[in-house]
Amino acid sequence: MASTLRLRNYIRFLLFGDFPRLRIRWPGRRPPAMSGRVATGSALLLAAAATALFPAPSVGANGAHPGSREVFSGDVGPYFMRVNTAPFVGTMHFIVYVSEAGGTEPVTDAESQVSGRRAAGDLPPVGPVAGVDSLDGPNWQTVDIPVEETGEWLFMVRVTSSLGESSVEFPLTVGRRGGGVNLGMVGILLVAVVLAGLVALSWGRRRGRERGAGALESGE
Repeated sequence: MASTLRLRNYIRFLLFGDFPRLRIRWPGRRPPAMSGRVATGSALLLAAAATALFPAPSVGANGAHPGSREVFSGDVGPYFMRVNTAPFVGTMHFIVYVSEAGGTEPVTDAESQVSGRRAAGDLPPVGPVAGVDSLDGPNWQTVDIPVEETGEWLFMVRVTSSLGESSVEFPLTVGRRGGGVNLGMVGILLVAVVLAGLVALSWGRRRGRERGAGALESGE
């Protein structure tokens, strides 16, 4: 009941500027035209739902990569490594950051390689594929690895330079990009549409009552 009352009060304030507890009143005999308020409120609700349904893609080094996230970070021998990728079948785009351990000083002659294998050992390994220097700075390299099967994978990043050779292997679950919309987000969108409908319905009923009262007054 409390939530229903709060919703009713919110709609009342949105439409008429009249919140019972705050006693907010518009000056004059009747409130000003609210079509703009109704449209704005509805648009904000739908925009919020659309933002939740279709979030902006994450942005990493070397451009935007939807779904990209950090999959490893830490010191490996004389290096500090950070690895980002979007773990989906297809061409997996790895972004490898390399610096000297304990700092951000770039290793100018570093060369990276990435390889992968299914944890179950039921498929031939992929790679190794050599990294390519990125335009984002001397610490960054990018590697594209073809992965055609979902499941649990083990990926290895190997770095060699005048400081020596070091490698790290980490597990990663590879899936498929969602082809549909998250059901929870659909629910948010439906709630937004219902609220917008309630706002429009309440406004329409009020205008109808005002027209009816005006017709009675003119008849008298």
